[in-house]
Amino acid sequence: MMKRLIALCMAAWLGLQLGFSVVVSPILFTSDVVNNELATRIMSQLFKVSNGVGLLAWLGAFVASRPREHWGRTSVGVRKWIALLWLGLLVSVAVLNPVVLAYPEHFLVNGVGGSLGDWRGSLHILNVLLAVLGVGLCIRLLRLNTQ
Repeated sequence: MMKRLIALCMAAWLGLQLGFSVVVSPILFTSDVVNNELATRIMSQLFKVSNGVGLLAWLGAFVASRPREHWGRTSVGVRKWIALLWLGLLVSVAVLNPVVLAYPEHFLVNGVGGSLGDWRGSLHILNVLLAVLGVGLCIRLLRLNTQ
């Protein structure tokens, strides 16, 4: 029962992550109706929701993938990848998203520098990479489930 709930949460996160980063974002930033400032705010909020769901889903997957309990003994290596994905989600939520929303007043902009496009691009690229890593992990967890 718990594995199914976690699998549903992971699937929901993956749909949100892929939908927002691959479909919604390019449409918003190439639209003539929405300016870049509004598109940035919208995407930042969407990524905040998606990454929040991802933090919960992958934390559950990390806990549930204990060796020899749910997803087999080979899940030890998978836990490292889940931890990396979780860390990436945390960076997106706690570092990049606040910088994009508070640009140019955020202290990291003063310390590191970079334009709004640089920070927004970093947020987008990180979220696309997290989605790709999430697809790979979901496939790996499905394989462990059938072994």
